[in-house]
Formats: sequence, C-alpha cells, structure tokens
Amino acid sequence: MIKNIRWLAQKINCNRVTLHSFAHLDDSKSDPEFADSLIEEVATKLRERDFGVHIVPFGHFYEFNMHVKGPSLAKVFKKI
Repeated sequence: MIKNIRWLAQKINCNRVTLHSFAHLDDSKSDPEFADSLIEEVATKLRERDFGVHIVPFGHFYEFNMHVKGPSLAKVFKKI
C-alpha cells in the first residue's frame, strides 16, 4: 500500500495524502479495529517519508466534493 501511494503521489508531484476508509466499495469487511490500525500504520510510514497525512476519522460518513489536481488517478480504490 505504501509503495502504491508513493508511486501515485510521485506521478502527480504530491506530498500530502488523505487516508479514508472506502470499505463500502468491497464485498468483504475486516474488523474495524484492524482497519483502523492499518490506516494508522500507513500514516506513520508515510509521515516517516515526509508526507503530510490527514486521516478521516474511522466510521464517519461524509458527503464531500473532491477537487484534485491531475488525472483521475488522484483518487484510487484498489481491490487486491
């Protein structure tokens, strides 16, 4: 995950990311505790690599408009 985020950020010359759970896009779900710890771990590793990181609080539902610089790759959901 870190590698993919760094690759994508480099493509669009970006050093700030927002981590948000998009669990509703997949059929399988993990424990909320696991998902939260995974997001925190990713944030820590990205911060160690000088990224600015914002985490959307886990379990919160928002309606938002997103305006991003660059191609549609600026917002990605990847199912493994």
